[in-house]
Amino acid sequence: MPDAFLERMTDASQYTGAHKARFDADGNGRGLAGRENVVYYDGSTESATRSHAVENTVQKKGNRKAVVTGPLGCQKFGTQADTPISFTIYKNGDKFHKGHKILLKKHYRNMQQLIDECNKHAQPLTGPIRRLYRTDLRTWVKELHEFEDGAKYLCVAGEHPKDDIEKIPPGFWE
Repeated sequence: MPDAFLERMTDASQYTGAHKARFDADGNGRGLAGRENVVYYDGSTESATRSHAVENTVQKKGNRKAVVTGPLGCQKFGTQADTPISFTIYKNGDKFHKGHKILLKKHYRNMQQLIDECNKHAQPLTGPIRRLYRTDLRTWVKELHEFEDGAKYLCVAGEHPKDDIEKIPPGFWE
């Protein structure tokens, strides 16, 4: 008996009484039209060919696409920033230096600003940093766009790094 009652109560076609008008023949809700007497008012009288009764006030949402195209909906919230280049610098002449990771962000406008930041973390024993050598110890970085992500650089004051190769930190070679 309870199963028949439950089936009857959940079957929209079997509704009787006050709630029968809340659903259409397919069992979909009619919204406000099922609860109140809603009519169109256009100034004309109702006739057999012209019905003013509203059958459904529920507005179906269409399959609309976003007006804005591009990566807007794909991105996370907030302003999307570029990923900075990260590299490790090592102090020349200190073979126990562990290295310091530097993030090359957009606020570094020129090479001198970056060298000033590197001087705070890995200033060589002989003076302030003048050059940042690559791992081949032949070439050094002259411009900001020459830095590579994940690379290692040796901070040198003025001397050539090959003069004292045994004092270069071992992490620089790994």
